[in-house]
Amino acid sequence: MRLTPEERKQKFFYATEDAEIYDYTVEITQPYFYLMHETMMKLIDFWFQDKNTEITILDIGSGTGIEALKLLNIFPKIKIIAVDFSEPMNTIFRKKMTLKYSKSYINNTISIICEDFLCDSFHPLEALSKISNKSEFDIAMTAFVFQHFGKEEKLKAYRKVFKSLDKNGLFINCDIFGYNNRSIHSYSDNYCLNYLIDQLTVPNINLRECFKKIKERVGDMDKYRKQWENHWKEDNILYPLNCNKPCLSEQKLLKKAGFTDSEIIYRYWLAGIICALKS
Repeated sequence: MRLTPEERKQKFFYATEDAEIYDYTVEITQPYFYLMHETMMKLIDFWFQDKNTEITILDIGSGTGIEALKLLNIFPKIKIIAVDFSEPMNTIFRKKMTLKYSKSYINNTISIICEDFLCDSFHPLEALSKISNKSEFDIAMTAFVFQHFGKEEKLKAYRKVFKSLDKNGLFINCDIFGYNNRSIHSYSDNYCLNYLIDQLTVPNINLRECFKKIKERVGDMDKYRKQWENHWKEDNILYPLNCNKPCLSEQKLLKKAGFTDSEIIYRYWLAGIICALKS
């Protein structure tokens, strides 16, 4: 069931009314986010070693442009379709772009679209045709988006990604995932939740600047911490990455969507990165 605009605003408060501090929030709420992000970037860098070839990227839930801006520094001939439902996030992304790049470069390189990726009115390949001669994407990537999707929504998303990719295309999903073993899943979930609560109370030394920026914006940290705690408990729908038993897993959903092969390349408790090949 699709959320109303008001329900979405409340559920994803960090991406709407608190979008200004999202870059600090993601650092402080996700253990070792920098390492996870760097792993994702290194994988793409490795996958396309010829930096003089044009590559096309579909950035799903592009947010404030954390991933896309990094890739712009790596690949001189890149074309990006960035889609996010949150206009406040898109606005911040556009501001970052205008501070660093010319208007003509932006217009020829990236399209930032305010839309729900799952919405039938959003057509990734149609958007790509406006900035590139390529007809399909080389890479589709997403970070901390699909953990809010149930089985049918996730399968729809995976199929839409699959149809958008080139025959040799790569899909990278950086997210949080469950475990088959209930004890391990419970421990991991509690660890990540307690980490989030601790960092929004008395942060580690390296995260104190992030904490300061967040506090300046929200004021009442007790209320903000409670928002995050409730969000964590109520809004995540987590499936294990793989499973040999006859139960649902990310790899099984990817295979059902059409992907021939998938690999898990990063795991730290619930956090993980899974990549899948179209063929």
